Amino acid sequence: MHAVLPRAADLSDPLAEDFRLAMRRLAGHVAIVAAGAGDTLTGMTVTSVASLSVTPPAVTVSVAKTASLHALLGEGSHFGVSGLTHSHRDLADRFAGRHGLSGPQRFAAGNWRGLDGGAPTLADAAFALRCTIERIVDWHTHSIVVGRVDGVAVGPGDGADCGGLVYRNGSYAVTDILA
Repeated sequence: MHAVLPRAADLSDPLAEDFRLAMRRLAGHVAIVAAGAGDTLTGMTVTSVASLSVTPPAVTVSVAKTASLHALLGEGSHFGVSGLTHSHRDLADRFAGRHGLSGPQRFAAGNWRGLDGGAPTLADAAFALRCTIERIVDWHTHSIVVGRVDGVAVGPGDGADCGGLVYRNGSYAVTDILA
């Protein structure tokens, strides 16, 4: 069986370019989604994590098929989600590939837990979720991953002081201005 890599979006298409510009204006909470252990440990920065349901607790995340994380995602496997705060800007860049690091090298910074269990999360995240994949929906260049939440850790305080990190129009911002 041969893996078929998705075609890159045709940005010469005016609709595709307009859509890309519109989505840059949509602010999204920044998170790191991570999976694997040992040599297969990998993760990526995302703004695509969304709550799907409370009963049972579940989230969705969109993952590019070209991302190294995609290869580790299969039904029944695990992943971790770490919601980032203002103090995690460098980690967000690190896991977005801006430091030229990949795989386990990205985890050399940060206070990680669960590195041997397939669902790594940051100990000082605004929130951390351990998820089991229940469904993967292929959608052109990406997959929509549905994860049942098996564990939750919420950072200290009422959330007003955590300064959640958001990304909009190519820049980071902090949500404490909303408090």
